[in-house]
Amino acid sequence: LAENIAEAHATLARFVVSGATRDAVLQGLLAPAARRLGDLWDEDRTDFAAVTLAMIRLNQILRDTADPVSDAPMLRGRERHFLIAAAPGEQHSFGIAVLSDLFRRAGWIVQTEALLTRASLMSMVRRNWFDVVGLSVSGEGGLKGLPAVIRALRRTELNPALGVMVGGKAFADHPERAQFVGADATARDGQAALFEADSMVERAHAALR
Repeated sequence: LAENIAEAHATLARFVVSGATRDAVLQGLLAPAARRLGDLWDEDRTDFAAVTLAMIRLNQILRDTADPVSDAPMLRGRERHFLIAAAPGEQHSFGIAVLSDLFRRAGWIVQTEALLTRASLMSMVRRNWFDVVGLSVSGEGGLKGLPAVIRALRRTELNPALGVMVGGKAFADHPERAQFVGADATARDGQAALFEADSMVERAHAALR
């Protein structure tokens, strides 16, 4: 919440000098900071304007520390395509940006969408091949319509073996909700999400052999 972004960069620089990788910085510092901001807002310990400005600064830090090679995927065999989006009706983007960065660095071709209606999500999946779709839900209110959204995703004809992953605050402490909404998996962090997505693709390929 402090306004001194130079101090934040200095803190990150100390972690990098000590040997921390970019993934460690993203998963160990920036993502927890974003979650903490959400908690402060939920607990009514800070106001919307302060949280918004803090998230803008976090996004700036994320962009400023981007690895220049992260937009050039190192492909492993066939290309793997991942759509990560806030679930319809949700409005958040930082966690999506962090996960997108991680998947790109691992060689996936990633499309990121922060604000999608159900209709636009379905249209996108019908028109473009995706191996996995990831949907992020920040609050329990976003769970209500999610089973119907996931059922509709599975009826798309372009990839009948489409994998569906869910994440976000609504699943962080309740991973069992993933089964309730009809998803294939959820994950506690970015590395676990990458493992689950890779596993989905491998299972789909094995079923075709």
